[in-house]
Amino acid sequence: MKDILQLYKSLSDETRLRILALLLAEGELCVCDIIATLKLPQSTISRQLAILRKTGWVNDRRSGLWIYYSIRENQGRQQELISTLKQQLLGTKASVADREVLARFGRGEGSEEEVLPHYRRVRDEIKAWIMETFGGNK
Repeated sequence: MKDILQLYKSLSDETRLRILALLLAEGELCVCDIIATLKLPQSTISRQLAILRKTGWVNDRRSGLWIYYSIRENQGRQQELISTLKQQLLGTKASVADREVLARFGRGEGSEEEVLPHYRRVRDEIKAWIMETFGGNK
C-alpha cells in the first residue's frame, strides 16, 4: 500500500508533471535541456528527477558530463498510468509551451536569456572536467 501511495504522491507536483510531459513527448532529454526549458534552477530539477527516479517513473544514464533521463518502460501497473498521463498531459497549455521552448532551444532560436545560461553551464562543466583531468595551473 505504501508503494502505491508514494507512486501517486510523486505525481502531485507541477514541476514533476512538466518533466514527465517533456519526457513522454521527447523520449530522452539531458538535464540541461530540462533546466533550459522549464527555466528552473538545476537543484530544483535534480531534486524532482530524483523523486521520479526513486518512484520508478524515469531511468537515467550518464554520457560523459551529461545525465539523460527517459520514461521507464515495462513497469507493470505503471504502464497504464503512463498511457493516461500521456493523454492528459501532452495537450495542456504548459506542456505545449514547454515543447515550443525546447524546440526553439534545440534549433538555437531561443532568446539570449534562454540559451546563454545553458552554454555557460556547459562551458563551466567542460572547464571543470579539464581542470580535474589534466590538473590545473591554467
